[in-house]
Amino acid sequence: MKILIDVTTTQDQFASRGIGRFTKEIVSRMVAQSAAEKRDDTYLLLAFNAPTTLNGLVKEYPDMIRTLNMGKPRLSGKFNLLWWMLLYSPSIRRIIRREKPDVYFCPYLHRGFPSGRIPAIVMVYDFAPQVIGRYSSAHKNLDWIRKTQYHAELKRIRFASGIAVISETTRSDLEKYVPSLDMSKTKTIYLGIPEYLKIRKPRMNVLKKYIPSRVVHRGYILYYGGLEANKNVPMVVKAYRRLLDLWKESGTKLKHPYLVFAGGDFTRLDMRHPVLAEVRNSIRELDLEDDVFFTGFYDDEHVVDLLNAASLFTHLSLYEGFGFSPLEAMRSGVPVVASNRSCYPEVLGDGAVLVDPENVEDIAQAYLKLLTSENASAKQAKKGRKQSLKYDWEKTTKQLYTFMKQSVEAKKK
Repeated sequence: MKILIDVTTTQDQFASRGIGRFTKEIVSRMVAQSAAEKRDDTYLLLAFNAPTTLNGLVKEYPDMIRTLNMGKPRLSGKFNLLWWMLLYSPSIRRIIRREKPDVYFCPYLHRGFPSGRIPAIVMVYDFAPQVIGRYSSAHKNLDWIRKTQYHAELKRIRFASGIAVISETTRSDLEKYVPSLDMSKTKTIYLGIPEYLKIRKPRMNVLKKYIPSRVVHRGYILYYGGLEANKNVPMVVKAYRRLLDLWKESGTKLKHPYLVFAGGDFTRLDMRHPVLAEVRNSIRELDLEDDVFFTGFYDDEHVVDLLNAASLFTHLSLYEGFGFSPLEAMRSGVPVVASNRSCYPEVLGDGAVLVDPENVEDIAQAYLKLLTSENASAKQAKKGRKQSLKYDWEKTTKQLYTFMKQSVEAKKK
C-alpha cells in the first residue's frame, strides 16, 4: 500500500503529548513491521517544514518513507479549520493527484482529512469537550469559536471510510454525539504502553533534576497528565489535604508523603489559566506550600524514574477516552488510585483502586490505605502491572494496518 499520513502532531504542541506520541508510535512501528514482513509499502508523511520526532525513522528507512512539505509550522488552535480549507486541503488534493496514495491516515480529526477521493481512516480519542462543556481554557468568545469549529469538524467524520476509536466508551460516545454515523465503519483499537516503562531502580541523578532528595527519600504521590478541565486536577490537591488530616488521626509513625505534579504546564502557563490558578490558590489556601512540588518539563525517558520512585500515582479525571498516564504507572509497578468514570473501569479494570473523583473523603481514604499498608500497596501494584500488559503497541499497529487495508479493498469493490 501507499499510505499518506498527516504527522504534523509530531511537530507542534502535541509532539510530547498523547496525540503526538500516538502518531510517533504508530508510524514508527508500522514502517518497521512493513520492513520486517517485506511488504511493498510506501509511506508519505505530510509534515511542516520543521523538525519532527520522526526524523530518525525517516533516515533509517529512506527507501520506504518520503516527507512531503506542508509549509511553515503552525500550532494547533482556533484557526485549524480555516487553515485546512485555505491551505492544506488544496495542497493535499494536489498531492493525491500526483502521488495516487491508496489510503489517507488522519491521527487527529481536527486537522481535517480529504473525503471521497481516497479511503480515509480517522482516529477519534474522546469527547471531553462535549462531556465537560468546555472547548477552550481561554476567553468565552474563543470557547464559542472552538465549539462551532469542533462540531463542524465532527460532522465531517461521516465522510471517513473508517473510524478507529480507542475504547468502547469512546465508541458509545461517538454513536451518541454523531447519531447519523454508520457505526459499521468504526473499529475499537486499544492503544499501547511503551516497553521502556518497567519496574526498575530509579536513578537519583535523574530525580535530582526535578525534585529535592528529601522528597524522594520520604516518598510522594505523583500526578501527570495535563491541566485540561476534564483532568480534575484541583481535586488532587483537596484530597491530599484531607489525606494529611487523616494521617494525623491514624496515629501512624510513618511520615506523610509529599505531592508531586510533573509536567511543563504547571510551570510554563501563567495564572490566567483557570485550572492552574485554582491549583496554585488551593495549595496556598490549604497551607500545602511546603508539601507540594512541581517538576516542570521533564524528558520522556525520565518518566520511568519519576514513576518508580513514587509511592502512589493518582488520576481523577472526570472523563477520558483511554488514559495513558495511569496505565504507564501500572506498567511501572506503582499502585494507582483513579476515577471510576468514563473509560477507566473498562481500561484499568481491577488494576487500579477506582473512586468517585468528586468525593474527597473516598479519595483520601484510598490514598491512606495504600500508603500505610505495604501489603495492600504490593497487591494493588501486582494487579496493576498484570492489567497494563494487555496493552501493546505492536498489536495496536497491526490492527490499525489491517483496518486500513480492509478500507482500501472495500473501495476497490
